[in-house]
Formats: sequence, C-alpha cells, structure tokens
Amino acid sequence: MADEPAVGAAPAVTPPAPAPAAAAPVTPPAAAAATTPAPADAPKPAPSIAGEAPKPDDKKAEPAAGPFDPKAIKIPDGAKVDEKAVAAFSEIFNDPKLSSQDRGQKLIDFHNAALKAASDASTAAWTDTTTKWVSEIKADQKIGGDKLPATVATISKAIDSLGAEGAQAFRQALDITGAGNHPAVVRALHAFATLLTEGKHVTGSPPSGQPNTAALFFPNSPEMKGTA
Repeated sequence: MADEPAVGAAPAVTPPAPAPAAAAPVTPPAAAAATTPAPADAPKPAPSIAGEAPKPDDKKAEPAAGPFDPKAIKIPDGAKVDEKAVAAFSEIFNDPKLSSQDRGQKLIDFHNAALKAASDASTAAWTDTTTKWVSEIKADQKIGGDKLPATVATISKAIDSLGAEGAQAFRQALDITGAGNHPAVVRALHAFATLLTEGKHVTGSPPSGQPNTAALFFPNSPEMKGTA
C-alpha cells in the first residue's frame, strides 16, 4: 500500500503566484495640460515680443522722384518772379551729370550771385534818388542856383552852434540817412538857420526929456548933481 501524504504536509508542487495588477499609465505633464481644459475665467498670457507677428506697413508708397518743375512752385502773393533766375535754378536741379557735391556748390554760387545782384540794384536805386534830390535843390529859386553857397553856409553856421560833438553827430545823421540831400529837409534847415543867425532890428524909445548939457560936462559940481 503506497504511502499517503500526511495530512497538513506541503504539496509537492508549488502553484504559480498570481500576476501583479497592471500599473496605471503615467501621463506626461504636457499631455495632461493639453487634455485638461482651462477655466473659463483664467487670464490669457501676454504675447511675447519675439512671438509677435509682424504688422502690415501702413505707409503709402512715395511717388518716384521726377524732374524739378518750376511751374509747381508756390509764389507768395504780390511777389515777382525772375524768369531768368528760375531757369538757372531749374537747370542746376535737373542736370543729371552733376554730382551731389557739384550741385550743392552751384546752388551756393547761384545764391551769392542773387544776393549781389539785389544789393547792386538797391544801391543804384538809392543813388538815383539822391541825385534827383540834389538836382531839385540846385534848381530851387530861393535856396538853389547862385544862392546855394550862401544857403549851405547859413545852415552850417546854425549846426555849428550845437557845439563840436553835437554838430558832428547831427551831420553824421544827415549823411547816413540821406536827409541832408532831401529838398524838404534842406529848406526847413535853411529857414530855421536864417532865424538863428540873421541880426534883428533893435527897438527902443527915445529919451523922455531934454538932456542937461552942464550936468553932462560937470557931473561932480554940487549944483549939477541930480540934474543930469
């Protein structure tokens, strides 16, 4: 009779251990954030400067530069246009052979020439005006012609009465302003100078009684004292 296993003895074959439960899959943080919806009231992150999309250019395209057009220049009201100057100015601007340096130099030369022409014109106009004034004074019947030397002498004498410093300053003012050649000024100065320099008639009253001849000859005589 075969031996039977004792009651309570360990079995000869060990049964396999049960398989462990499968671990829950680990979700990466990025995937979790993608799958987790954000709250409705959560603030939106400010856009970064580096990630900002370029904005469209609002500037309008500038028209291509064309030749200088003198007719498009706006002239102030009442101003006169020098056609020759405008033509020379336009030629400098529109000459394609000129470099920037050469064009700038020509513009400076043009400006200086224009200033000189304006100054010469002003000087010529003033000289013409004063020449006409002197001619009018010489033709004046009261102070001009043969009387002009005496007129100048009378005015000069009156000016000298101002003293050396005052006379010099007054003559300089007449020369600088041109007033010394203006007919109206010369007539006025001559009239004032005549009143200051000409002698006046001395008025007076004759003696009230007949003079006592003896008292005039013998003023120290006791009898004649107080009778002259």
